[in-house]
Amino acid sequence: MVAWLTALLLLIFIIVILILMISSRISVTINQAKLRLLNQNRGEMSKDAFIDFYMDKGYTEKAISFLYDEVQKNLTRKNFPLHPDDNLHSDYFLHRDYLKEVAIRTFRAVNYRSPNIEEERKLNRSGSADTFEQILDFSQMVP
Repeated sequence: MVAWLTALLLLIFIIVILILMISSRISVTINQAKLRLLNQNRGEMSKDAFIDFYMDKGYTEKAISFLYDEVQKNLTRKNFPLHPDDNLHSDYFLHRDYLKEVAIRTFRAVNYRSPNIEEERKLNRSGSADTFEQILDFSQMVP
C-alpha cells in the first residue's frame, strides 16, 4: 500500500513538472512570435541609430549602450532590434523587478557607485522603469 502510494505521488510529481516545462516553452514561443510581429510593424533600427536617438536627447553614450546590451541579453529572441518607443515590460515581457535591477545596474555603470537610499526611493516613487527613457533618467539623475 505504501509503495503504491509513493509511486502514485512520484507519478503526479513528474506530471506536474512536465506540465510546467511545457507551459514555459509555450510561453517563450508565444513571446517570440509577439516580438516577431512587433518587429514586422515598424522599421528596423540599428544599435547605432538607437544610441544616436538618445544622445540627441542628452543621454550619455555609455549609459545608452550599457542599457541596450542589458535589455538585449534578456530577450527571448536574440539580436532583436530594440526601438525607443517600446515598453520594456509590455512589449518585451520583462518583469518589473528585473527592470528596476537593470536601472540600478545602469546607474552603477554610469556613476561608478550604487544609488543611495534616497535615489532608490525615487526609482520606486517614479512608478516604474518600464521605458528606456525612465531608466536613462534614473541612471543620470543629479543628486
